[in-house]
Amino acid sequence: TVNIPEADLTLTKGVDETRPANIGSSVVYTITVSNSGPDAAANVTVTDELPSGLNYLSDDGAGAYDDATGLWTIGAMPNGTTRTLHITARVTATGTITNTATATSPTSDPSPGDESDSVDVSVRQADLVVAKSVDDATPDQGGQVVYTVTVRNDGPETATGVVVADSLPAGLTYVSDDAAGGYDPLSGDWTVGTMV
Repeated sequence: TVNIPEADLTLTKGVDETRPANIGSSVVYTITVSNSGPDAAANVTVTDELPSGLNYLSDDGAGAYDDATGLWTIGAMPNGTTRTLHITARVTATGTITNTATATSPTSDPSPGDESDSVDVSVRQADLVVAKSVDDATPDQGGQVVYTVTVRNDGPETATGVVVADSLPAGLTYVSDDAAGGYDPLSGDWTVGTMV
């Protein structure tokens, strides 16, 4: 009688961003692999290549995850053990981004079909339009000019964390603004916030 080892691997995947994400924001994926036995699983690996629309930032795999190939090398997993990996990525595209992870092992799985899991991140789509004008295009030296900066959201969704960059160039000295503290003359950033 030949005793063939069996290991029931299960993979689940989650993401910390349950609301629509913004372009430029970061999301954290959690991949959990469990071995329900009855034997040890040999040479366990997980494939989790980040799809288009996500840029890799970091992970807590201590070098076991290769962001270039998407391969997470776990190795042997005794019966009853669990391994978890967190991957942080930056969102770079709109729409729905689907990320899939799949665990494999040469050890026979008595209950196949639960070694892969996918999770979706919905990314807001908002068309921001900025316009700028000046009250006097030919001022005298030492005179004051008033710039009017307008930003609007043409949708289709709400934009959050909106910041307009408007640094004054050489030849202009900041005097005041009416943004109630929302404009930082040192950085040139106007923090608008949420725009419906």
